Amino acid sequence: MVTATDSNTFQCRIDTPDGEVFHGAVVGVQAPALDGYMGLLANRSPVAAVVATGVITISFEKGESRQLFVSRGFLRMMQNEMTLLAEECKPLDELDPEAAWDLLQKAYKLPRVTDEQCALRDEAIDNGRLRFRLAQKARKQASEGEISFDDFMKR
Repeated sequence: MVTATDSNTFQCRIDTPDGEVFHGAVVGVQAPALDGYMGLLANRSPVAAVVATGVITISFEKGESRQLFVSRGFLRMMQNEMTLLAEECKPLDELDPEAAWDLLQKAYKLPRVTDEQCALRDEAIDNGRLRFRLAQKARKQASEGEISFDDFMKR
C-alpha cells in the first residue's frame, strides 16, 4: 500500500471567495511569498506564508506545469496538503489586458496624503503593473496557439 508520505506528490487546493480554483495531486508548487518566491515539495515540514501578488506555478507528475495569476492570500502546507486562500487566482489566459490597464489607471488616482495611503497606492500600482504585464504575455501566448488551463486539466 502506498501512503501519501511514500509518494513524491501532495494534495494542492486553491480557493478564492468565488470558489475553488484547483484541487489535485501535484509534484511541486512555486508561490510568491512576501519576501520572495518559495518552493513546496512533498513530505516537507509544515509551513505557513503570506502570499503576494504574482504567478504561482503548479508542477505535475508527468513533467507538465501550469501558471496561475494570484493576488494576495495565505498559504499553509501541512501533512502533504497545501491550501492557498487567495483574494483572486485565475489562469493567466483569463487575465484581460484592458481590464488590467483600467485597474492600473485607478491605482494611479488613489489618494496619497498620509503615509498609509502612499503605501497602499504604491502596492496597488505595483500589483496593477504586474497584472498588466502578465495579461499581455498571456494574450501573446494564446495567439501563438498554446492551450488553456482548462484544456490542460482535461488531459
